[in-house]
Amino acid sequence: MSNLRDVTERKKIQDELYELNRSLEEKVKERTAQLEESNRALESFSSLAAHDLQSPLRVLTGYIGLLKREYENELPTDAHTLMDVIMKQTNRMKELITDLLKFSRASHAALERKPVQMTSLVQDQIDEQLLVGSGHTIPRIVIHDLGVSNCDAGLMREVWANLISNAIKYSTKNVKPRVEIGSRPSEQEQVYYISDNGIGFDMKAADKMFQLFHRLHSSSDFEGTGLGLALVKNIVNKHGGRIWAESVQGEGATFYFTLPEASFDHA
Repeated sequence: MSNLRDVTERKKIQDELYELNRSLEEKVKERTAQLEESNRALESFSSLAAHDLQSPLRVLTGYIGLLKREYENELPTDAHTLMDVIMKQTNRMKELITDLLKFSRASHAALERKPVQMTSLVQDQIDEQLLVGSGHTIPRIVIHDLGVSNCDAGLMREVWANLISNAIKYSTKNVKPRVEIGSRPSEQEQVYYISDNGIGFDMKAADKMFQLFHRLHSSSDFEGTGLGLALVKNIVNKHGGRIWAESVQGEGATFYFTLPEASFDHA
C-alpha cells in the first residue's frame, strides 16, 4: 500500500512538473512573439522617420535655397537673415531625426561580433571628422595602439564617431587643442579612453550626461542634438561594457568605456 502511494505521489509530481514546463514554454513563445512584434514596430518607425519625416524638410530646404538664389538682390537683409535661421533650424531637425534613427536601430539591432582592428577604425573616423571640419581649428590627435576587439564594427563606428566629434568640438577653443586616444587591459575587459584639453564639464552632471537630450553646454555655444552620448552608452551596454567620464572644468575631459573579453594584439 505504501509503495502504491509513493508511485502515485511521484506520478502527481511528474505531471505537475510537465504542466509547469509546458506553461513556461508557452510563455516564452508568447514573449518572443511580442519582442519580434516590437522589433517590427521599431523598424516601421525607422522607415517612417527616414522617409516621411525627412521629406517635408527636404522640400522646405529646397524652397528656401530657391528663394535665396532667385530673389537674392530683391529681398531685404532681414529676409535673408530669417531664411538663414529657417535653414539652420531645418538642418538641426534633420540631424535630430538622423540621431533618433541611429538610437532606434542600435537599440533593437542584433550584434554582429567579429574581430575589428580598432586602431584602423578610429583612424578612419578621425579622417572623416577632420574632413567635415576642414576650415576649423584642427587639434593635435595622438592615437596609441588599440589592438583588436571582438565587437560589432558598425555600432562601434558610431561610438567612436560621437566621442571623437565631441573631443574635437569641445577642445577647439583651446589655443593648442589636443586629443589623445588609447586603451589598457583590466581583468576581463579592455578599457578604451579618449581625452581632450577642452572646456570640460561639471562632474555634478556626470550621471546625467548619458541621458537622452541632456546637454552639458548651451546649443548656442556648441551644436548638437543631445543624443550622441545616449547612443554611445546604449551601444556600449549592448556589448556588455560600461562607460563613464571624468573632467575638471576648463582643463578638459576623459571618456572611458569597456568591452568585455577584448583581445589586444600588437602584431
